[in-house]
Amino acid sequence: MTLPLITLDLWVTILLDTVLWFIFHMGFAKLAILIPDRFFEKPIPNDVKETPFKTFFLEKIVMVPKWKKYSPDGGAHFKDGFSKRYLKEKNLAYYEKFLIETRRAELTHYLQMLPAPIFFLFNPIWVGWLMIGYAVLFNLPFIWIQKYNQPRMIKLMIKTKARLNNAEVK
Repeated sequence: MTLPLITLDLWVTILLDTVLWFIFHMGFAKLAILIPDRFFEKPIPNDVKETPFKTFFLEKIVMVPKWKKYSPDGGAHFKDGFSKRYLKEKNLAYYEKFLIETRRAELTHYLQMLPAPIFFLFNPIWVGWLMIGYAVLFNLPFIWIQKYNQPRMIKLMIKTKARLNNAEVK
């Protein structure tokens, strides 16, 4: 068994693990809020090209629609955050903002996994691997939620644009 690079008392290590994860989660969430919306903007396609595997995986294998309503919404916990729990408005501008925020949330959860290897510095190797597992298991469900919501939001935007275009023609 290999010792960690930095040896600390057990309680100090546990406290450091806890504090660092809190800092990483909140820090990357706040950092993502500071990224301008234009970074997440992409042209809206005329149709949604979902792969059957992705749809099957998210809906049938990991069953995102069944459990996503029970997951916490981190965006609601920041002053400048955006809650994605429910659609609060029914207009194109809101849908565009919602889509941007799902992309921001996805990036946030990818970023929150990046610092996991730091825990190998002051934890036994098995705990370092446990921290890698925690990072993946904690963040992956939230990434799946965003991957599930994005095509649904794009479809809603396409439908809304078509309705608005039809209204303008008349």
